[in-house]
Amino acid sequence: MKLLGLLLAFALSASLHLMAADEPPRGSLKGRVFTADGKVAELVSVRLKETAIGTLTDAEGRFMLKAPAGEYTLVASIVGYQPQERPVRVESGVTTTLEPVQLLETSAQLGEIIVKSGRERSYAATATALATRLNTPLRDVPQSVQVLTRQILLDRNVQTVGEAVKMMAGVNAFSSSQYSDYVLRGFRSTPGNFAYNGIRGDFYQFDQGALTYNLERIEAIKGPASVLFSAGNPGGVINHVTKRAQADSRYEAEFTVGSFNQYRTMLDATGAVSANKKLLYRAVFGYENTGQLDKRQKIENVFFAPQLQYNFSEKTTLTYELNFSYDHRRMGFQRGVPALNLGEGRWQLDRFPADFSMIDPRGYSRTRAVSNQVMFGHAFAPNLKLNVLLRSMHTRQRQFDVSPGDFSVGAVNDSITMSNNFWRPDYGAYQSTTFLNWDFQMGRVKHQTVFGVDGTLDGRTIHGYASLATQRVYLPNPDFSWATYDDSPTAIQAAIDAGEYVAGWTERTTLVAAYFQDQITISEKLKALVGGRIEQHRYRNRYFDLLTRETTSTDTL
Repeated sequence: MKLLGLLLAFALSASLHLMAADEPPRGSLKGRVFTADGKVAELVSVRLKETAIGTLTDAEGRFMLKAPAGEYTLVASIVGYQPQERPVRVESGVTTTLEPVQLLETSAQLGEIIVKSGRERSYAATATALATRLNTPLRDVPQSVQVLTRQILLDRNVQTVGEAVKMMAGVNAFSSSQYSDYVLRGFRSTPGNFAYNGIRGDFYQFDQGALTYNLERIEAIKGPASVLFSAGNPGGVINHVTKRAQADSRYEAEFTVGSFNQYRTMLDATGAVSANKKLLYRAVFGYENTGQLDKRQKIENVFFAPQLQYNFSEKTTLTYELNFSYDHRRMGFQRGVPALNLGEGRWQLDRFPADFSMIDPRGYSRTRAVSNQVMFGHAFAPNLKLNVLLRSMHTRQRQFDVSPGDFSVGAVNDSITMSNNFWRPDYGAYQSTTFLNWDFQMGRVKHQTVFGVDGTLDGRTIHGYASLATQRVYLPNPDFSWATYDDSPTAIQAAIDAGEYVAGWTERTTLVAAYFQDQITISEKLKALVGGRIEQHRYRNRYFDLLTRETTSTDTL
């Protein structure tokens, strides 16, 4: 055993001796790097040319390298300066101190760096059918049109149209991004400023945020667009384009957890129902439960949008789409935190904390909306196509809240006037638009024409709008026990007897219109767009007694 141990020790000693003999002798180089004006140069790359030996200078411009003995070329380089080279010699077992290296500035710039992800993204839309009802390149549309594609909505995690318009030039949310209420080029939006798949009209009430669960893209025409979309203010039109069924199966799920205890889910599935891929489907489901900056406010919504598309042939397609939305929120219009009026134009802005709330937690709003849309397309020839869009929409809302009547807080009692309101509108609309696209050429001039007719019957019935009670509320300790959430005949009669505002009315509007538009291509760089529209409106308004339902007055235009 002793002999075996001696042999192993001898073999190990010989191996280490051979390894040490094989390793070439090493030495060290050290030095400092300065800029042309004599300042130390930090983070400069210092290396021995044609080797893997290198380092960076420290905060004092110092460096040290260890290398096998021999002759090398030392290179010092950094962006913005000319690389400096000098011959050096490394001696075995010796640390050689080099003369300082001085860098000289250069005008050369760092070359372009292109970063590519594993998935290509494109945010640009090159064409739109919104402005002309033709698939027209944006550069050929004589209006300002902006398109937010599905990709940018996904990458920015846009959940409402109010968030999306922040990316649009000339479009801003009015008052609050929760509302479907915008300012387009200085003009506040009206129902005529919204469209779904090209049919004017909104799916949401003004105090709801328009959701993006089933939106493929959002388009905006800025400026007048009356030829195609009829009545509306001159600010423009915002069009919501919904997702279309696809032949290839695709499944998508999104889950979001955010501030104010937000929980949001979106599920999207599409594919073919039949083996021949003539019948396609798409189904989108969304759910959200979230709080708000005001701790007493809470919003919960459910959304469902199934769709079926049948392709009779390459020339003929029929699509049916249903949209259902239910929105339940703890209600209250608190437009900021009130300040204390000290008189003589002086205000105490920090009288109440930033999280102060003057919302009655019993207030609520419940809104249910159902929309049905049928889209039919048929190509008689490659240059002659017919499109028919039919849409019905019904919304019912029931809302109670306590809202401030003014924002002047008394200097003595810190109180504010508030009113107890209820609002119960029912809205319905039946809409249609039919248009024919005809492309033809006369000589060297190309024409892309649209002939269309529109029909709309819409209106709403306000079953009740009333201020049930009004009272001065002491804000440091608000008491809402005086407010009632009862719209029974007894409660309404009590409000009338107290001199509160109580009303009920119906509105009905009919619209029949015809329009013509021609996009003329004279040359590649010279184009013209001409069009005209004729329409007839009929409006009827009827006020009635909320208790007896008897008509009190009517207006007809």
